Amino acid sequence: MQDVRSLRAWVWVIAVLGYLILPVVAFFSLLGIGLGDLVQAGGPPGGVAGVGVFVIPVLTWVITVALHRERRTHGDTARDGVVLNWIGGVLVAGLVVGTVGSYVVPRAVEYLESHERASVAVGAQERPGGAPGEGVTV
Repeated sequence: MQDVRSLRAWVWVIAVLGYLILPVVAFFSLLGIGLGDLVQAGGPPGGVAGVGVFVIPVLTWVITVALHRERRTHGDTARDGVVLNWIGGVLVAGLVVGTVGSYVVPRAVEYLESHERASVAVGAQERPGGAPGEGVTV
């Protein structure tokens, strides 16, 4: 029984550190806000803090899932672990979607704009003497 209680305590300590405290510290380090001596000393490089914002919750989720499984093998119902794992899973999924979106969306917009410019140029070449967009009714 003592083993299950210590596992429960570790799950909560890791969840609070990994989902709340460390990502917030990494985020503010990324922005260069606060944190006393870190800002005065120049702070960590932005890439390190950016990786911390993403990697820390992912590692926390992996660790809490493993601890949850360990608790279940000891016979604990571990309902709090289920809730923490769902919260962590949603957080990690949001981070993945945000990261992929921040990479894909600008490239898709750039592609669509260049495709639009190319199609306008082709349309202008098809009608010599006509200005682009001339004769187009909406």
